[in-house]
Amino acid sequence: MIEKLIFPDDDDALVKMAGGQVWTLLSAPGENIKSAASDVFSKEALSSLVPDKDHFAIHLVAMGDQETYGHNKNGDGFPKEALVKYHDTFVKNGHFFREHKNRNADTQGIGIVKASAYNDKMRRVEIVVHGHIKKAEEEFEMARDGKPLSFSMSCRVPYDICSICNNKAKSASAYCDHLKRNMGRYMDGHEKYAFAINDKPTFFDISRVKNPADRIAHFISYKFGEGDMAKAASFDAPISGEDWARFYGVDLSPELPLLDSSRLAILEKLAAEEEWVSHLPEDNSPKTLFYKQAKEAGFEGQLTEEELDTFRKESPGNLFHKLAKRGCLLPFESFCSYITGMSIEEATHDSQVKAACALLPDIFKSITSGAFPKELEDMFEPSGCCGGSCGCEGGKDDDVQKFMDSVAERFSCRTEPAKSRIIRITIKAGSSVLEGKKPTKIDTYTDHGWSADILAGAYGMYKLSTFKAMKSMGQDLDDSQFLLALVQNNLTI
Repeated sequence: MIEKLIFPDDDDALVKMAGGQVWTLLSAPGENIKSAASDVFSKEALSSLVPDKDHFAIHLVAMGDQETYGHNKNGDGFPKEALVKYHDTFVKNGHFFREHKNRNADTQGIGIVKASAYNDKMRRVEIVVHGHIKKAEEEFEMARDGKPLSFSMSCRVPYDICSICNNKAKSASAYCDHLKRNMGRYMDGHEKYAFAINDKPTFFDISRVKNPADRIAHFISYKFGEGDMAKAASFDAPISGEDWARFYGVDLSPELPLLDSSRLAILEKLAAEEEWVSHLPEDNSPKTLFYKQAKEAGFEGQLTEEELDTFRKESPGNLFHKLAKRGCLLPFESFCSYITGMSIEEATHDSQVKAACALLPDIFKSITSGAFPKELEDMFEPSGCCGGSCGCEGGKDDDVQKFMDSVAERFSCRTEPAKSRIIRITIKAGSSVLEGKKPTKIDTYTDHGWSADILAGAYGMYKLSTFKAMKSMGQDLDDSQFLLALVQNNLTI
């Protein structure tokens, strides 16, 4: 994983196309946005971006795609496809900071990222930031007075791709010679520039930073020290985005847990399959047919209230262990009922549960980008008498056991039970697991204290922990199991 900073005003072509300035003050606190800074946000979108009395709005041209603008001065390029796909991580993960002091958004943040969009006409990403009038008073006064402001964005990428040889490097130490020795230079014989292609960026903060002249002078002093003037005077290499991140001391993953290698490998697989599902091919391949059939008839109902009450009497670690041993993945409403204390009926009608459903189709992508709290990392870890390694049941033989066979039959993601279930339900004329799931009345239960994003993140982490436990028990994981996990995430209430 590589973390880096991107400065919009270091991209001369982008600044020129933006008319010499990449930011515009859209409105002061409580004022309507009188005019758009570009044509990418519709009138309807702009109306939803009007700040309240405590905030002001700034429009920022963040970055252009490499096909149009080339690479920036840091030697970074962003393909159009990547910007279209990942610009929304600005909103999902980002906050507004000063000098990338981003450890705590509540105490160090000076605003939020309100909206992002890819402007297809101008071939660039644009964002709208809401600054807090008190926390970002200096930035507001400077913007209102038309004084220069400089911004930069933090992002992380899984690797850098060399534009010359396509080498993928997960760190600068793994760079090929093109990027290590010739970053940003035109390569004779290849007839193109050497730069790092960022095809999977995740953006996680935007900051107001010092002006460019002071910034570069301070970096050179930082890199060579005050006394080594000879080296500093001869320095002509580009300052990479990774160098800038290190220089600013960016807290590169302030809220991220350090996933172990087992869960990380499972997460990457689930995120890849999630991407495949989002562009489900219109073909008759076995994989496509399996997913479509499973979505129509792959899972049956919810836990009963009796099952739910009994499961709550079991210690969570033992319960998750027993479920994982049978390859069971609880459906979302049942999972929410279990962790919040709501009944199944309450969970089905709960506004936060319903809102969380909209987040589930992309939950593993969100987890990959770090959009979940650290405390969820081990909350759903199964544990038997020996931590799950011996394959024992763990816990006492009690009423939980009498429900397990029924639960396994309905919710197992193992290949054979799942295929049998799909065949059995599909041949029932007119049957569908979606029938009757959409409530006619929406009631709100807010006293369980779980927000939609936390519920969705918890469900994703629960599935990661379950798959990890299944693997540790010696169970083989195949594509069908991952696809069934995504089927559940794509069933709506």
